Amino acid sequence: MAEVAPMSPSSPLPIQDRKCFFIQRDYSKGLTVAWSTEFPTELVRVIDERSWVSFIKELNERFAAADKITFRSVMETFLGLCTCYVFHPCTRSSYEIHLEDISDYIDDVNEQVFNTRGFNVCNPMEHGMRSLEVSFLFTEKEKPPLPPPTHNNLGIVPRI
Repeated sequence: MAEVAPMSPSSPLPIQDRKCFFIQRDYSKGLTVAWSTEFPTELVRVIDERSWVSFIKELNERFAAADKITFRSVMETFLGLCTCYVFHPCTRSSYEIHLEDISDYIDDVNEQVFNTRGFNVCNPMEHGMRSLEVSFLFTEKEKPPLPPPTHNNLGIVPRI
């Protein structure tokens, strides 16, 4: 019996039949963790470009906040050095807290937006932060219909 992707209870694809693609990291600003905001052609008829770019920008901002040097992160490093790193197993670092928040954010967006559109974004920490894996949950024939367009704050109906 084939393993089944856990995201869609109605009609999931077997893992070997799953179609997926990867969004590569954007190294244009150095080694900071950031993802390319280019809209992938694979998602053209699945989600609107503004929603995808908004998700990627928010993800990039959250990773930037995790990498930010703060008083707390400096003190965590200092206490680690002073205690020969015995201090680290006793508490969670600010970086670990940020990574957990990022993981929760990705899970929430998947549940509320992406899974209803028929795809799932995997946590980049599962791939060593080298890429974002985007997996489709349905075959082309089983794809759920797009929701009706909604008006944004400006009263403009976005094109899908």
